[in-house]
Amino acid sequence: MRSEAKIRTLALVTVFLISIFPLVVNSLYLFITDKVVSENSSDLQFITSIIWEIVSLGVLYLVLKNYD
Repeated sequence: MRSEAKIRTLALVTVFLISIFPLVVNSLYLFITDKVVSENSSDLQFITSIIWEIVSLGVLYLVLKNYD
């Protein structure tokens, strides 16, 4: 039972890392470079964020599906 709890915790941490990692990296990049977002780049960032959210939801679905 204890190893199952460790696996579930690892799965939860993996989902959080996949969900939050791009936000942290993007924030650090903007903080370090101090670049202003242009109109074209904001469209690309929007599309990238939607794709990343779909991937995050897919990973969350797979993790939750394994524990039914």
